[in-house]
Amino acid sequence: LKNEYNTTGEIRGQYTLAGEPSSPYQDISIYAQLVDLAYFLGDSDFHAEMKVLVRSFQIQNGAFAWSEGDTIYSFVQLTAMRALAR
Repeated sequence: LKNEYNTTGEIRGQYTLAGEPSSPYQDISIYAQLVDLAYFLGDSDFHAEMKVLVRSFQIQNGAFAWSEGDTIYSFVQLTAMRALAR
């Protein structure tokens, strides 16, 4: 996933078995999970990079979404808050 992010600048929500993106969508909760994964693997640079990325999705009211007025999902909020708490 780190190579995918470093190559394309994004992680998609779904891939084929061959490793090709099969979904046009990204998800904040995926990036939040990568914050935790990088932390547990001891990759401090990627951890910090993903943390900055997750924080960039925080909108004016403190929630996490792609843009103001977007739907707020509980799972996304919980994963993002947990990722930034570390």
